[in-house]
Amino acid sequence: MSVWPLLVDVRVVSAERRKVRLWIPAVLLWPLLLVLAVLAFVFTVLADLILLLSRNPYHHSTRLLMWSLGAIAQTRGMKLYIDNDTSSVHVSVR
Repeated sequence: MSVWPLLVDVRVVSAERRKVRLWIPAVLLWPLLLVLAVLAFVFTVLADLILLLSRNPYHHSTRLLMWSLGAIAQTRGMKLYIDNDTSSVHVSVR
């Protein structure tokens, strides 16, 4: 089972300014994401049921939603480095 990200560390370094480092606790966003995910799950199940009963092409929107939530969980451990001539941004998801 994958655990969702707990913390996002963002570091910005610019040539003209001093370093900026932000620690964003992703844990605080979990309750909001949970409410949105439950609402989205209900609507996708209803959409899939309506499509199934009306014999229209079945789009598997519920499966897509579940895969999307799984992809969010897989971002833990991701590191992103963006560098150019004047600044650099480093993002770490923990």
